[in-house]
Amino acid sequence: ADFDAAVKALGGTGTDMQYQAFSRAVYESRIATKSEAAMLLAHIWTGSNGLTDKVEGYCVNNNGANMEGCKGVYKANKAGKVFYGRGYLKMYTEPNYRDASKTIFADENVLVDNPDRVVDDECVNWRVAAYFWDANVHNVVAASGKFGDTTMKINPGECTDKAYNDLAKARYKNYVLMATALGVTDVAKEDGCYEVAPAAGAGGAAPGAAPGGAPGAAPGAP
Repeated sequence: ADFDAAVKALGGTGTDMQYQAFSRAVYESRIATKSEAAMLLAHIWTGSNGLTDKVEGYCVNNNGANMEGCKGVYKANKAGKVFYGRGYLKMYTEPNYRDASKTIFADENVLVDNPDRVVDDECVNWRVAAYFWDANVHNVVAASGKFGDTTMKINPGECTDKAYNDLAKARYKNYVLMATALGVTDVAKEDGCYEVAPAAGAGGAAPGAAPGGAPGAAPGAP
């Protein structure tokens, strides 16, 4: 029910399998609050264009080439496998695939030998997202409670490059909508990624802050 309420808040829908996989991901990520569950789902939803994109866009649309085009971007290992971004949270690099495989399968070679399993197996896709969240993000949430800090862990380029700040803002906008749909009252602060303009009536803009702030991107932006 929580999964349905969250995705419906963005005008989306999900399958029973995705609901079950999300529930397992929440458990495996050690998530204990609805706010953090909304954070995870907001990042997954935004980064996957509403649960539709499972492969790094450049690898699909590289001048019309297929995914093998990324061999010119990411170095292939000795077996010819290329570890470009796969999954709803876009996992990169062979060490990450190896660590995720060891955590999920107790065998570090499963996803190294077949990295496309992250794309082809919906359950593995969500479990990889859970692995990444637990290993890299969960403790950040516990320490700061700021949504922007989670974006810095997942896609720091959206924070450090102002040209991509609107994508980071879309993540936060989606989080707020999902958290509200789940009945969260202590919605996480936006801080930790891009510069956030102070709220109206807070005594004026902070030094260097743009008055009013830039509008967020539309929900579901990659």
